[in-house]
Amino acid sequence: MQITTPKRNASNRIVPLTDGVIEAFLKLKELQENDKIRNKEWSSKNEIITEYPGLVLTTKKGNCFLTSYVEQECKRLVDKINSKKERSAKEEHIVYEPLKIHPHMFRHTFVTNCYQQKMDTRVLIDIVGHSNPQMTNHYTHPETEFMHREFKKYEDLL
Repeated sequence: MQITTPKRNASNRIVPLTDGVIEAFLKLKELQENDKIRNKEWSSKNEIITEYPGLVLTTKKGNCFLTSYVEQECKRLVDKINSKKERSAKEEHIVYEPLKIHPHMFRHTFVTNCYQQKMDTRVLIDIVGHSNPQMTNHYTHPETEFMHREFKKYEDLL
C-alpha cells in the first residue's frame, strides 16, 4: 500500500462536499478518536498512518481503509437485498433480476444526479476530474422520469 500523486493532472482538483458528507467525516473522525483511546496499539505498526496522521478512513485497529472493504460491503448488502428479493419472488412466482452494485456505480449516480439537477457542465467536468466532456457524458444515465419531464417541455412549446 502506498500514497502517491494522481496519475493524471486532471485528478488534482477541488471537490466540494455537502454538509452531510462533512458531518459523516466528522463522525468518522470522532469514532477514530474513540478507537485510539480503546486500543493502545492503534496504528503502532502502520507506517502510512504514522506518516499521514490526519487520515480519517481507518479501521478500528488503525490500519488504512482499503478500497476492497467498500467492494466487500457492497457485496454484503447486495447479497442481503437479493436474498430477500429472491424469497419474495418465489412466493409470488415471479422472476426477478438480481441487483448488481459496485463502488464505481456511485460515481455514475453522482454525475447523473448533477446532470438532472442542471449543474453547469463545466463545473461538473471539473469536479469529477474529466479532461474530456465525452467522458462525463459516458457517466450520465438520465432516468426515464427525467426524460419524460424534459420532453414535456418540448411538447408544451408546440
